[in-house]
Amino acid sequence: MRWVIIIVTAVVLIGCGDSVSSTADAAGSLDVAADSNDGDVTRACPLVGVYQVAQISCGGNDITSEWTTVLGISTTLTITDTSLGCTYVLENVSSSCDEQEMGTLVALTAERWQDQRDGVVSCEPINCTFSTEDQPCVLGERAGTVLVTITQGSGQLVTVTDEPSGPCASLSLPSAVTWSRVQ
Repeated sequence: MRWVIIIVTAVVLIGCGDSVSSTADAAGSLDVAADSNDGDVTRACPLVGVYQVAQISCGGNDITSEWTTVLGISTTLTITDTSLGCTYVLENVSSSCDEQEMGTLVALTAERWQDQRDGVVSCEPINCTFSTEDQPCVLGERAGTVLVTITQGSGQLVTVTDEPSGPCASLSLPSAVTWSRVQ
């Protein structure tokens, strides 16, 4: 079974002719200001950083130990501020497989995001697996759009999906992932 963590990034798309800037406070709330003078749009990503998985829950059941110990997967999320807003690279690594996903997130509210996933962009080696039960890594897999709730706390992000996805997709359960900031 294929387990993958859904992660998000942020893009603040506001403005039809107005200049807009946004910032986030320590709690992750967006503060948006507009200037109607020049028509430029400034995007700011309140989630920039490098994160590692701290906890994974499927429908309220903690599967962190199975993910990190049994499957031996280390997961790193790198979120950057680009001309598109927040973009991310999600890397799942084990002794047998190195898989990377990319995507962008559009901010709908301070905590609600639309994750526009490019899907898997790299598999090393080609068609690698994380376990004998796992399906081979396939370029383009998991592309699409999902809604995600993101909250920020002291050095952490928590991402929650409303629908079965990520490491919980095969269990048909929504996922909640806590990420600890490492950079």
